[in-house]
Amino acid sequence: MRPVGLLSLSALSFAIGCGAQAHPTGLVDPEPTRGPQVSFEEVLTEARRLHPAAAPVYVERQRLDGAVLLEVELVEGGQRVELFFDPVTGAVAREGEEVRDPGPAVSPEVLAAAEADPGALARGLALARERFGGAELVRVVLTWDGGALAVDVEAHDGGAAQADRLALPIAPTPELAPAPPRDLEEEEEEELIE
Repeated sequence: MRPVGLLSLSALSFAIGCGAQAHPTGLVDPEPTRGPQVSFEEVLTEARRLHPAAAPVYVERQRLDGAVLLEVELVEGGQRVELFFDPVTGAVAREGEEVRDPGPAVSPEVLAAAEADPGALARGLALARERFGGAELVRVVLTWDGGALAVDVEAHDGGAAQADRLALPIAPTPELAPAPPRDLEEEEEEELIE
């Protein structure tokens, strides 16, 4: 039986030797961005402005048709919509339903949870910034882990690829938010008045 990983490892080594950066997942990423660039948070905000009823499920930097773009995928009414942004200007370069690249696999559980909690990816980005500090984020994807939302994060730090899965805190909702502190004296006065 021929080892399957040997060919992949050789191709990956060749790609790295040619200047491309390796993802921890084994994908080859475009070279790290040089010069000023809009942030993932900025394109996520713009995507939410353009599609206010949609819930974002991932944001990533990728090469598409030879150009490095920032992609935000959203779910709106069960449909997946992709927005591609110019990384320097932040302008929308392309938009559509599954433009070409299917992107990371997103499970039905994640799609449903993202629609129920549209702020989940923004919280995931904040966690990723905290975890990876000054490293350049390459991909932040909502995922389902043990019955709860999490984010898979890939980043570059000086050319070294890093990855991690981070548990995503549950968003406070009216049912889950802590009750405001009660003023017992005020309650006692109200009972006496009644």
